[in-house]
Amino acid sequence: MSQRIEVRSEWPAFAGHFPGRPILPGIAHLALVRDALRRSGDPSVEILAVSQVRFRQVVEPGNVLDLVLDRRADGEVLFELLLDGRVASRGGITVGRAPAHPHGPGVGADGSGPKAQGAGRIGAAETFPPAVELVPHQGPALLLDRVVAASDDGLEALVVVPRESAFVHAGAAESFVAIEAAAQTAAAHEVLRRRRVSGTAEPQSGFLVGARDVTLGRVLPVDGAIEVAIRVDGVAPPLSTYRFQVSIEGAPAGSGSISTYLV
Repeated sequence: MSQRIEVRSEWPAFAGHFPGRPILPGIAHLALVRDALRRSGDPSVEILAVSQVRFRQVVEPGNVLDLVLDRRADGEVLFELLLDGRVASRGGITVGRAPAHPHGPGVGADGSGPKAQGAGRIGAAETFPPAVELVPHQGPALLLDRVVAASDDGLEALVVVPRESAFVHAGAAESFVAIEAAAQTAAAHEVLRRRRVSGTAEPQSGFLVGARDVTLGRVLPVDGAIEVAIRVDGVAPPLSTYRFQVSIEGAPAGSGSISTYLV
């Protein structure tokens, strides 16, 4: 199965990712695969797991992609997104019917529900810099809300998926947004690590270049607190690998491993 996809500048996924240089987020590649599967006759299919995915080329507005899918009987789907005949991304996912879950603890289908009080979207951060000083994302692409705890080998943060996100549908965020939440948490860790070493560091544009062994447990709440913890698994600058866990009020919502590349 193959499809041609024209990447349009007005796609919401480009908003704030990144200011001055729009780049298609890695999780948008997964969304393209899922959407193609839905168009092929399974309108309720969801991504349940990502065995592995590698992002090899930057995709920008105006590009034309060729999507090649190989769907297996066990729910596994192998895919390639090709740009000018070269691999832009390649991976394997497991698809099926997502388990029934609420739209997040205390969050209704319209995003309403209790939120923690304090400055910022969730609460005041007295020890760490604000999110805009830690990651280069803006607007609906910015998920990081605040850092809760940090060390040389890990970081814990709260993230919020804004209602305006391209990956919000029917009052909830797609489960694979957990991967982007982990990537932004990893980016914050790198900035704080460099600040401890040099005393100063600005947010750097970085790329999510891979993910593996990812299990996605549920859709994510909109405008509500999502807990993310990352731990360094390996470093070979400019590449780093992190293990991550995403939770909602302590209940697992996703886990796995990501790889990032700083430019």
